[in-house]
Amino acid sequence: MNHQDKVWQALAPAQSGVSVAATGGRSARQVCPACGSRDLSRIRRRPVDRLFSLFFSVYRYRCCEFRCSWEGNLRRR
Repeated sequence: MNHQDKVWQALAPAQSGVSVAATGGRSARQVCPACGSRDLSRIRRRPVDRLFSLFFSVYRYRCCEFRCSWEGNLRRR
């Protein structure tokens, strides 16, 4: 999979299989696209991310799993 495919895959909404009713009306947490962990922390966006947000609403995340350390953008839910 090339870099561009990975970017678009990360921007696609994660399918967690958890209904909104099961989470008490809130959406489920984001999932790391690299390792599947739900332990993500939001970090400050770069200027290019802010420009990208004019077209797609995105947040920037970092995976907290030591072995993964993925960092990137995910679409807002």
